[in-house]
Amino acid sequence: TINRLAEKCHTIVVPADATSVADLENLIDKTMEHFGGKFDFMLHSIGMSPNVRKGRTYDDLDYDFLSKTLDISAISFHKAIQVARKKDAINEWGSIVALSQSPTQTTAGSGVLGLGDLMSFAESMSPLGNATAEDCADYVLTLFSDLTRKVTMQNLYHDGGFSSMGMSRRAMKTYERGMRF
Repeated sequence: TINRLAEKCHTIVVPADATSVADLENLIDKTMEHFGGKFDFMLHSIGMSPNVRKGRTYDDLDYDFLSKTLDISAISFHKAIQVARKKDAINEWGSIVALSQSPTQTTAGSGVLGLGDLMSFAESMSPLGNATAEDCADYVLTLFSDLTRKVTMQNLYHDGGFSSMGMSRRAMKTYERGMRF
């Protein structure tokens, strides 16, 4: 269970609705209490779509669900940072980074029509291939270490080289085969 994991990691579990400023304030207060003051980093890794969970397709969205999706997946990041800053909770050397990950099969992403094609395309365009969810978790751990204490206010790409490629060798060969009549 989550509580056993917390015990093994010598930490606490604080339930919080990421869309609720009051819950986020409680989360920050309890975290500062647990650690005896400010902390170095905060991970926001939330993405959820009620439309996908309810099986709604892109051409049949419930706009109240869409608003909730944006609040959960995007606006909650701003709320969390705002609460942390107002409470002066992050150490002076603490950092804020944005991580752009390869297309990854998730519950929310599975509802996107053509996701498999997108993942195949990204795989063929990325010289190192798509980064898996496990690869991403490993990368995030390095960001929490002292090895990256000078990295801040950056958009970091963890995408096997996709974002900086015009076309990989593998994709070029596929393209060339398709051009032969």
